[in-house]
Amino acid sequence: MSVVLAGPTVPAESLRVAATDSFGVAIARRLAPGVNARVVTDREALDLVDGGGDVLVTDRPAVIRYASSRTDFATIPLPWDRQYALVTTAPTTAPDVLDAVHADARVAQQHCPVDSARAQAQRVAYVADDSIARSLAERLVGLGVALRATPLGRDTAPPFILARPIDGGTCEIGALHVTPLVETRSHLVVRRGSVGVVADTLGGVRLETTP
Repeated sequence: MSVVLAGPTVPAESLRVAATDSFGVAIARRLAPGVNARVVTDREALDLVDGGGDVLVTDRPAVIRYASSRTDFATIPLPWDRQYALVTTAPTTAPDVLDAVHADARVAQQHCPVDSARAQAQRVAYVADDSIARSLAERLVGLGVALRATPLGRDTAPPFILARPIDGGTCEIGALHVTPLVETRSHLVVRRGSVGVVADTLGGVRLETTP
């Protein structure tokens, strides 16, 4: 292990930790098992930075920029770990939707077989509480890929936006086809002197806490 950021070793449950979405909460709990993490809005994330919070996991550019401007915080980019893809009944070309994503994102590095034809769908679905998936679905409507964007309910018929880990992503789910669109990553925002951050030999990081 190598030290990325020095800090006191404290119990995980004593840290003030938040994330700007449920994915960030999962990351925080993985970085420090036993940590009490909660989802906050972008405004609440800024308040956490101003109000003495210890750790924030976020992919929001505005929050990252603000935290990076503070000398009392360190901002550490985490690995690209989440892929958003369009699931359809037939292979399709990937439209340019990167600028629809209000997060630290890049064009998906994975490429899947495509068909030159793309029929317009009646609707494209997305998970209701995933703001990135919603933005992508709305952009697809704007590009004419679908007529409307709707929250994903019990009806999981394609096309729909899928969020999944980058590693092991396949181009097919049963008889359905996957078109990777964008990849996102979070940043770890840590108050200097509040808690330590260490890296392993594979480049991953974790929070240094006591049991």
